[in-house]
Amino acid sequence: MTPDQFRIWPICFGITKSIFDLRELKQWLPAESTSYKTVHFLRQSVYLRQFMKKTIYILLLPGLLIFSNLRVAGQYVTKSGYFTVTQDKGKTVVVSQEPGDTAAGRNYFNLMNQALLHAKSLRFECYQVMESGADGKGWKRDGKYSVWMKKGNLARVEMRDILYPDDGSDIIYDGKNLWAYFVGKNATVSLDKNTIVGEVKDVYMTKDISGGASLSHDIMNFGSCVSMPVLYLSKFFGYASALEDGNMTVGYQGEDTLNGEKLHHIKVILLGGQRIADYWISPADNLPRKMEEKLVMNASNSSLRREFWSNVAVNENLSDSLFAWNPPENWKKYTHPSQEVMEDSLSKMKQNLCNSFTDLVLLDGGTFNLRDYKGQFVLLVFWRLGCPPCLKEMPDLQQLFEKYKDKGLTIVGFNHVDNEELVKKFFEKKGIRFPNILDPSVRAKKIYDDFKTNIVPLNCLIDREGFLIKTWYGYDPKDNKLEKVLK
Repeated sequence: MTPDQFRIWPICFGITKSIFDLRELKQWLPAESTSYKTVHFLRQSVYLRQFMKKTIYILLLPGLLIFSNLRVAGQYVTKSGYFTVTQDKGKTVVVSQEPGDTAAGRNYFNLMNQALLHAKSLRFECYQVMESGADGKGWKRDGKYSVWMKKGNLARVEMRDILYPDDGSDIIYDGKNLWAYFVGKNATVSLDKNTIVGEVKDVYMTKDISGGASLSHDIMNFGSCVSMPVLYLSKFFGYASALEDGNMTVGYQGEDTLNGEKLHHIKVILLGGQRIADYWISPADNLPRKMEEKLVMNASNSSLRREFWSNVAVNENLSDSLFAWNPPENWKKYTHPSQEVMEDSLSKMKQNLCNSFTDLVLLDGGTFNLRDYKGQFVLLVFWRLGCPPCLKEMPDLQQLFEKYKDKGLTIVGFNHVDNEELVKKFFEKKGIRFPNILDPSVRAKKIYDDFKTNIVPLNCLIDREGFLIKTWYGYDPKDNKLEKVLK
């Protein structure tokens, strides 16, 4: 049996967490299963939901708890339908990353980037599969989306549910603004990491994109896609991916055949092997037809994304009407919480943090306990390797650490997601020596989530008694907020 058939314990958890809604139960079930369709039907009836609320514990939960013991999960092995990542006490054994012919690989990679940059318009359909393995569990979701792009900052993305093709969400770039809205009578979506809207109807979101935007990130943040696209789509508009720098390795893997077409297979290795992306590129237009990205981090975070492009068309005469949209009358505008609002809400946390920050694993092998720093100020910085501003901030934090370590302030990094060996290599290269928490545990993840770390770096200044007094997101070398706060 596949890991999808053993996803019983997450179902139990979903039931007990959201019995009144069934949305949580639905998201854990395989999309093609009869159970998924049944739960979807039940969610449509208020009366049936009331009935389920009263009876599900009695009739269903005990059986699920019994069968939860069937879950396949090795102590240090993360499995999903397509790949296995073996863990050794939190250290990841990275999957094979033989790059092949680097000169040829770089050539085909550059041809792909140039094809995106010089195309006047681009249209394609994409089938997407996302698999994740975390803490011994595995799950898989799939979806589809269609894309139309035109120079002048114009784009349209339609994301649809596999089972219910009328349900999903749309994103429009009209040249100046992003518009995002939801379609279909059954659409439900998590609008951000901390806010869930139930039945999403007559709601839209918008933001200014005149200064530039990342379509790939917007698909993830504003849409209903199962994950961010593998390809950084804003290359079409002339923007580079921040992760594709001089340290990446690109190699040619040879020719493969997909649907009767010969494709050039290249492998792109980023962040020392933490991200490994494979592209199968068509010689007809130098654009991909298949992509895979393995994200191999630690025992709590490993995933695989697969994408298949079809109906690819370049330089069509796309009408501007495709990229025009205005909210209908009586629709409500939803606004993501701004960084300032999130910073303010965190700064108002009243509880003492000493009881939460205990026995967290440090990179050097020791443990971090906030109570050990009573009498000092602590700047706690949440970060990860996949965040370019975080990497730029680290050397400046080291300088601040040296400046203030004997003046009553220490600096501590907090990373929940990255591989230990990669972090050590980065620190050695940059000369980073201040204390860093590197803890993949569930408890560390809860702290990470409680502090709204969907945006990093997140800087938190803690007073001498263990209370949070100031937070701010981001890094600006021209604006040293710590120095301002200390004054």
